[in-house]
Amino acid sequence: MRKYIVLFFALFMSYGAFSQNMEDWYSFEDEKTGLTGYKDSQGNVKIEPKFAFLTSAAVFKNIIPVMEEYFPENSKISKFEDYYLLKNGKKIGKDSLYVWDMSLDCEQEGKIRFRDPVTDKVGFFDKNGKVVIPAEYNDAKPFYNNLALAMKDAKRVCWGGEEYTTENRCEHWSWIGNTVLINAGNEVILDDLDFDGVSYLDWYSLKINKPDLDSIYVSFKSKNGSTYSFINTEKQFEQWFYQEFMPKNNSSQIEGELFETITFPKEEKWKTKKTEKYEPDYAWFQDSKKDFFSRNKRKIYQTLDRVNNKSLYETIIRNDFSPIMFDHEKYNSYFTDCGEYNVQKYPYFEVHITDRKSREYNHLGFIRTLDGQYKLLEITE
Repeated sequence: MRKYIVLFFALFMSYGAFSQNMEDWYSFEDEKTGLTGYKDSQGNVKIEPKFAFLTSAAVFKNIIPVMEEYFPENSKISKFEDYYLLKNGKKIGKDSLYVWDMSLDCEQEGKIRFRDPVTDKVGFFDKNGKVVIPAEYNDAKPFYNNLALAMKDAKRVCWGGEEYTTENRCEHWSWIGNTVLINAGNEVILDDLDFDGVSYLDWYSLKINKPDLDSIYVSFKSKNGSTYSFINTEKQFEQWFYQEFMPKNNSSQIEGELFETITFPKEEKWKTKKTEKYEPDYAWFQDSKKDFFSRNKRKIYQTLDRVNNKSLYETIIRNDFSPIMFDHEKYNSYFTDCGEYNVQKYPYFEVHITDRKSREYNHLGFIRTLDGQYKLLEITE
């Protein structure tokens, strides 16, 4: 009997340790040093603040990239060590951090990018720090729905057209090469893609070998003979905007098409440092849709009426930034663990309305919400 009790206790302790390891930890910053550490959901410090400015993971699920400042022995000059850290304290992938636009990557769908410092190629670690996709791509996007865009046989080209080299390190450049779509098993599903042309596609809407799809879908023939189809979110939004949203103008139904909070600019008087006087300027505010609609019903109707005015023209663009960033913590579901707005899952579209003569300008912002419906989120005039 004693043997079974001991065995049960050992299994219980192992399960407890495993469960604790699976709990998310959350970043916090030391006010004095500016360094980053991590706490569990109860506020217990799991890692004391020691990571430097580029460490950007807001949530520590399984693996994070970090930069740690340290002082070599008998030296007053600090150095930086960069690596990927697991929750058990193990360091992997030293000197192979994936850096883009002064930001590090974050774990997404159990994978995280790394860049081989020798070959300058990109691959993926899994959540346990194992290489699941070898470093064989010039660059790659994160995984969405087990699919990721990657670049093969590409080269860096400066925006002025000249090639990026060690002698010519231009500030602004892009990859030029073969854009491919890979799955989690590192199979190339689609190749020779137009990178800009697929930027509007929703990888979560994938349908395979489905005929007679709605016109908002775009289809591709894969290398294995299957047909892969995805929603073009630009087409989806335009169809919804003109066929569903606009017909509800000047009716009480339009209130149901508003996001739970509305972002809008309002004139405020700010005290300037130079003159020490209060001068008018605009600032962003947020209000509940009920309160905003009750106070601005006429303004909304008038703005939408302008869309149907032939002397005006409207343009629709997708933006990578949404006004809900002003209230990030309230809408965590719309952001990645890096704290970045997840435009792939929740696309944000802007409708710009401009008067050809007076150049008077209106702006409407719409977001695709958690339930897949577009809602009016922002309005300016």
